[in-house]
Amino acid sequence: MRFLKKAVIPGVSAVLLLTAACSGGTGVSKDTAKSDAKPDENKIYNIRSERFSIRPFQPPQDNPLDAMIKKDLNINLKVDVGVGNYENWLKQFNTRVASGDLPDLVMLQRADLVRFAKSGTVIPIDDLLKQVPELKNRMSEANWKFASVDNKIYGVPYLNQTGPFNALVIRKDWLDRLGLKMPTTTDELFEVLKAFTFGDPDGNGKQDTFGLSGEINFVTFSALTNAFGLPQFGGSKEGIPDDWIDAQGKLHFGPISDEYKQYLQYMNKLYAAKVLDPDIANINTSLFQQKMVQGQIGAALMFNPHQNFFAGRPWLDSIKKADPKANWVYVSPVKGPNGLSGNNSASPSSQYSTVVTKAALSEPGKALKVVQLLAYMYREGFNGGKGGQFLDFGAEGTDHKTTNGKITQVLPQLAVDQNNYLTPYTMGGEPNHLDPIQLQATTEEFQWFRKLDEDKSKDNRIVNYYYSSLPFVYDGDTYVKEMSLKFIYGKEDLSKWGEYVQTLNDRYQYKKVQEARTKELQDMGIYKGK
Repeated sequence: MRFLKKAVIPGVSAVLLLTAACSGGTGVSKDTAKSDAKPDENKIYNIRSERFSIRPFQPPQDNPLDAMIKKDLNINLKVDVGVGNYENWLKQFNTRVASGDLPDLVMLQRADLVRFAKSGTVIPIDDLLKQVPELKNRMSEANWKFASVDNKIYGVPYLNQTGPFNALVIRKDWLDRLGLKMPTTTDELFEVLKAFTFGDPDGNGKQDTFGLSGEINFVTFSALTNAFGLPQFGGSKEGIPDDWIDAQGKLHFGPISDEYKQYLQYMNKLYAAKVLDPDIANINTSLFQQKMVQGQIGAALMFNPHQNFFAGRPWLDSIKKADPKANWVYVSPVKGPNGLSGNNSASPSSQYSTVVTKAALSEPGKALKVVQLLAYMYREGFNGGKGGQFLDFGAEGTDHKTTNGKITQVLPQLAVDQNNYLTPYTMGGEPNHLDPIQLQATTEEFQWFRKLDEDKSKDNRIVNYYYSSLPFVYDGDTYVKEMSLKFIYGKEDLSKWGEYVQTLNDRYQYKKVQEARTKELQDMGIYKGK
């Protein structure tokens, strides 16, 4: 599962609730126990965790992870998974909260974490973390803030220590066929995209190819926006440029930034030249993959390309089966007019956290047991908790091989097991740690993955992941996305940029949003300016 990106599946309108195991009791006793009570070491605790997933949850009948957790922690763990997107799952969860049906742990986006913290639905765990120092010491204070409200910690964030992975990939075989070099600037990329669109790069005598496409409605375009100084686009909200603090400590609001305007000007240039995939504004992963397999596009902006382009991955295999000569390669970020570039921001990010609810107070010792479970399931590659390592590497013999007690090879079954049932057990940490990626890649593949990571833009801090819900109604995001498309497709001239900014500030109260966000970041100690 992709944790950084917004997990939305078109056409999914309902949430299917699936269950991993059985346990009794969902309500919270009125006589709540003290959160700092010690667990009874002779007792088996029934603990329930809930989250959404874009994939069906299909645990094996004899689940080795459940058995391991019970043996090591005296916990019967029940994992409830709402299959679909986060928004649909949240509607169902809100209903269950209202009826008092709470799990002990739940995965939430930050805005919902803040909302439930204010209502007392989720509880702070600062005192409990003092009793589980191996968990508290895993993260810096800055990273704990992703799961904090009013300087109190409520759970464990899902971290990307160096931000999400976006990158531009290109058909090297098409470049070679047309006698073109690898583009290094936005101007050179423009010329390459024209050649891919009008130069018959596949040699079939037809004008049936396009220069550039992207995965999931502009979400993956940070590898291009960085050329204009916009470090992240669509990372926290689909189609919305993220806010950031630069190296000088200045706070920038993405939707009204000059950097965003420059990016829109370039995209309008590409559209006017007819080098953009006509479906680019409404594309989904399935259609995007289909276009790559069928050889319809020559350059693509992708999310986590290493998940698809390492040898043996189904996506790459499908491309090679359709055209064995197709050679998709990574492109180092192209430089913009001011020499800026980057795949994405290297700023740490976290869109979700697994937090503890007041249901954990229903019996003595249970709250501490829940936090011990969080420590056990923490993901950090070889340095993760025992359960977290199982999520990253699976079972010996089935999912990986060992040599002298050390994991040396990941087997194909691991990806199957992670997709079928392991990923929903994630409760925080670093799901995209380098250790399991290195084991799954050849030396050459891992080198270009590290290059992808090193090419991220530095000296900026994406701040959207710290935001909570606004205390007033703001519906400007739809306007921002609508105007983005109008500017790109030439329906509105960018000479009207000032009018767009004024409308957003006044009619949609974005000026009020900026004031609220500035104060919020100041109160958290993240922004030092005024």
